[in-house]
Amino acid sequence: QPLRAHVFSTFFMKKLKIMGYSYTDVRRWTRNVDIFALDTILVPINIGQGHWVLAVINMGEKRFEYFDPYHGDGSSYLCLLRRYLQDEHKDKKGADLDLSEWKDVHWGPKCIPSQTNGVDCGVFLCQFARAIMLNIAISFNQANAEAWRRIMLFEIARWTLK
Repeated sequence: QPLRAHVFSTFFMKKLKIMGYSYTDVRRWTRNVDIFALDTILVPINIGQGHWVLAVINMGEKRFEYFDPYHGDGSSYLCLLRRYLQDEHKDKKGADLDLSEWKDVHWGPKCIPSQTNGVDCGVFLCQFARAIMLNIAISFNQANAEAWRRIMLFEIARWTLK
């Protein structure tokens, strides 16, 4: 069964980390959605204008997750999302949020596929997001990235996930 999810714009993290951290610049981004009533929040991140990764706030598992097909360190992004979630809860719910039991998870090469070229990070990000939102196992790899590109084009043209 698909998860109840919210996907932030690709500009969300850029706005959040203005001048180090700026909740004020993103506080209105959820004025029409209660992220605390959802299963997961997906945050696509563009690193250095050349690489795409996915950060996830997994509400059900109480985890901040980082999916990078190059398996880089996303600690700084997860730290920003941790702070964001606390500020969002304080702003929208009027109370502090205890995240002491929440974990940071950096998915490594034993759990997610590795990217072996410099052009498919967008495909990987989309497929990570697809698997998470549909609540299915991650079942793609570099070898079938081109096939997934074609499937994604079909899905976009038909406005549906296959």
